[in-house]
Amino acid sequence: MSFIHDMDLKKLKPGPYHTPVIMDGDFHIQLKQKVMGIENKYPPLAYPEMTTLPAPVLSPLAGKEKEKNFSFEKEMNALCMEWAEISGEPFDMLIASDGRIVFHGAFGENLRGRFTLEEPTEIASITKLYTGLLFAQFVDQGLIGIDDPVGKYLPDFPKTGEKAITLRQCFTHTSGFYGHGSLGGVQNPWLDNSLDLWLPYIEPGIRHYYNGMGYNLAGKVMEIVSGKSIFHLMHEYLFVPLKLQHTQLDIDLAYGIRSTAYDMAVLGQMLLNRGIYGNLSFFSEETYEALLPVDLEEYFPEIKNKMWGIGITPMNRYLKDEDSGEKRNILSDDVIGHGSATSSILNVDLENRIVISQSRMDAGKEYYDYLNRAYLLIEKYFDTKTP
Repeated sequence: MSFIHDMDLKKLKPGPYHTPVIMDGDFHIQLKQKVMGIENKYPPLAYPEMTTLPAPVLSPLAGKEKEKNFSFEKEMNALCMEWAEISGEPFDMLIASDGRIVFHGAFGENLRGRFTLEEPTEIASITKLYTGLLFAQFVDQGLIGIDDPVGKYLPDFPKTGEKAITLRQCFTHTSGFYGHGSLGGVQNPWLDNSLDLWLPYIEPGIRHYYNGMGYNLAGKVMEIVSGKSIFHLMHEYLFVPLKLQHTQLDIDLAYGIRSTAYDMAVLGQMLLNRGIYGNLSFFSEETYEALLPVDLEEYFPEIKNKMWGIGITPMNRYLKDEDSGEKRNILSDDVIGHGSATSSILNVDLENRIVISQSRMDAGKEYYDYLNRAYLLIEKYFDTKTP
């Protein structure tokens, strides 16, 4: 009711930024800046800039390329139909090579009937990758540093000492926090104040503990710097410029996005292009390199054998060779993305320049068996093991 009243009072028309979640978030962050006395302290986050050298975008095959792809498409389609039937879970899936879509389909049924290419599902923790790519734009424009302490922007937190949490720790699960969506999550305008009360009980930089609270805290930093709610920022600086028409965020920065295989693949292609999609540059190659997974021991000596990036993780799939008994990677050794509790997929093979995406609500039966079969079929089609 407050939203409807505000729309009428300000004579606003419906639009992508005039939603209850975005307008409520914007109101609270602007009030927060006023209370803290930091209005106009930071320069505005610039929109992705035009580039003179456009990068590949997702596009369908045509002509002889389409004819050559027929057998692969037929075989993958049959596999996916069987996969959806056996698993009992509908899904859509997209495979692209340097932007050329070699496979795209929807399979199975849900309570609404046949599953479609335009039906978004919860992609769970793949949301963390989106949050990292939004954050990358702040980093690239010099507004926030990856290794800056949170206390540089949010005064409840210390800037130095053993309790000083950095933005890198927020994104690599080394902040000491735990849980997902606690304390009202990112929708709590003063979440940072609430998390400050946890400081006596946590040890930043000591261990890797998978959680979503660090991402939400990073979101509060992005909000205070921009003067816009995180929901507004996601739409304005990712969803709209990338034309993600079937992607929504209204819950949480660690698990709250709903999307389709196509929209996820757009993001994957932008990653493959090192920060560019079409004629829009979201961040530089230098920033792209800073997002990639690294051995966390390099930054936090007590954390061993953990590779993690800014919302990006290694996503290699392994297969045991029947003859030698040794494990090997399916596709290349250099696959990145993020996992998902719903078993949705966003994998980017940097070496073979392949994007694989799938949106679904649950793994269902025999998920990993069919996943491996799909990846082996992709491997065979692209002949990725040929020297």
